[in-house]
Amino acid sequence: KNIDSIKGSMHDKLVNDKDNAYMSYDLATIYRDVPIDTALDSIKKESVNEEEYSNILKELEFFSLLKKLDTKEEVKKEINNLEIISDLNDLVLEDEYSLYLEVLGYNYHDAKPLGISIYSKNKAYYIPFELLSNSKIFCDNKKKYTYDLKKILVIFDKYDIKIDKNIRDLMIEGYLLNKNIKNDISYLANQDDYDIAFYDKEFGSEITLHEVDEKTVSENASKKAMYIFDKQKEFYDSLVKEEMESLYNDIELPLVYVLATMEMNGFKVDRSYLEGMKNEINARIRREAFRASQRIYKALRRYQCQSLR
Repeated sequence: KNIDSIKGSMHDKLVNDKDNAYMSYDLATIYRDVPIDTALDSIKKESVNEEEYSNILKELEFFSLLKKLDTKEEVKKEINNLEIISDLNDLVLEDEYSLYLEVLGYNYHDAKPLGISIYSKNKAYYIPFELLSNSKIFCDNKKKYTYDLKKILVIFDKYDIKIDKNIRDLMIEGYLLNKNIKNDISYLANQDDYDIAFYDKEFGSEITLHEVDEKTVSENASKKAMYIFDKQKEFYDSLVKEEMESLYNDIELPLVYVLATMEMNGFKVDRSYLEGMKNEINARIRREAFRASQRIYKALRRYQCQSLR
């Protein structure tokens, strides 16, 4: 209709692709003259099954919508007694506590360690990582809980920080309990109404990764440690109830140390053996391909013979 009013290359494109332009127009058009047999009153919105709706939102990880639900009174879980440590001598660890290692980076092998948050019944600490090199403060034989023990073992080894084996891993426990486990503990915590910033919201994406002030890092890391401490008993009790206690203690938890050692030390690969495997697999593929072609050829021959009869 107005094609002559358009100049330049756009005019040529519209003329040459006239049919495609009309097709795109049709595809983008919402047609409202569709026959509907259903009465509008029958599809009128009614009350929502809040429990079912909540479960769907959790499965789809729509946490912002979850927080808008009025299914229960919101409980604020804040850290009120956080102390940032400047001297390890000021640190007083209770008989059981949780710890969470925060890093700057998505791959902990080359990420920058920022600090350790510690949480117990009566106190919360944040220790800047530079204070921990060559430290043995976690060799105390006290009950400890964390999330992603393998990350801690690998980074601690790199900086010669010692930690004993009296520690449990909520990440592995959650995995066995079929919970929504990701590297970022915030995904798990937000499902339990802990308002903890997601890692990418705090530090940016892998492309936009950036430093954050120590106050923000310490507060969010301490919330993560608080979540670990609050939930450790519930997780372990669930393992016992599901009869997975032995699986966790005898297989999964020891395997963390094996995998961490492999990541720290690497492992040797016999190149000649792998080359032999490659040659063997290639030969097997050629044999199977030849046999398959023979079967196809014979089937075609039978078909041709039947057609000639």
